Amino acid sequence: MADPLCFHSQSGELDVRTSCVAGDCPTCRQPVLSLLRTRTENKQLWAQALAVGKELADQRATNERLGSENEELHAQLVAVGKERDDARNINAQLHAQFVAVGKERDDVRNINAQLHAQFVAVGKERDDLLNMNAILHTLFVAEGKERGDLRRLGHRAGVAEIRARGWHYTVRRLTWRERSLCRELWGKPAPCPSPPKEIPAELVERFTMGGKVTLVHSWGDCTYPANYLLIYGDEEIDAYIAEIARTLALPAEQRDWTIYGTPDRWTCEAIAKYPIAGKRVLNMGSLSTKCYRKHLDPTVTV
Repeated sequence: MADPLCFHSQSGELDVRTSCVAGDCPTCRQPVLSLLRTRTENKQLWAQALAVGKELADQRATNERLGSENEELHAQLVAVGKERDDARNINAQLHAQFVAVGKERDDVRNINAQLHAQFVAVGKERDDLLNMNAILHTLFVAEGKERGDLRRLGHRAGVAEIRARGWHYTVRRLTWRERSLCRELWGKPAPCPSPPKEIPAELVERFTMGGKVTLVHSWGDCTYPANYLLIYGDEEIDAYIAEIARTLALPAEQRDWTIYGTPDRWTCEAIAKYPIAGKRVLNMGSLSTKCYRKHLDPTVTV
């Protein structure tokens, strides 16, 4: 018969309220111990479950707090992103302005370079104008001097013209007097051919020394009748010699040769350089007659 405190035989299940606690029932001892262990484990599990629940609640609160914080951070991040985009836009605008400023700077440099080149050109033009002004001033001064010289030359030319007209009249008068005297002395003048107006072709080569001398055409007829003698009196020759002596006594720049001009000077310079006193000389023409008469005797004149 079963233990009266145990109802295993009646209900077939362990009734905790009626089960033996003492554990004397061999039938209930093991289940009771197992149940006690299970209860202890359940309490621990429950405590753990409560702890886990609390931890989950804390985690949820934390998650909620973190979610709120994340939302704030996300809003801040969005704001920061927008601010970053605004900053990028501003940087792009500043970069565009910087590029524009750089281009403007380059344009200003180019303009400055052009202005500098123009300034240098203006400076050079100024210097050229100053030099030109100096030249014009020199020319103006020279022109003033030349004008004064021209006035003096004009005056001298007027005086010379009056004198030339006087000498021209004198020559014409003396020419007619000479013709009258020659006609009385030697009669009617004998015909005399006029000199050629052109140099004979066969003589041009020798006359120009093989083309070294340039020909200048100037023709004049100074012939006189063959029966009219050309006479040089001693008085005339002595007058010429005295005039030459006076001329040679003057400084070279003041000498004025009255008849042949430069050839007279050349002849006198040649005689001074190559003396012919005391020598017999072939004399051709009136020039050599009056120049050599002073330096030699006798003289053969052709």
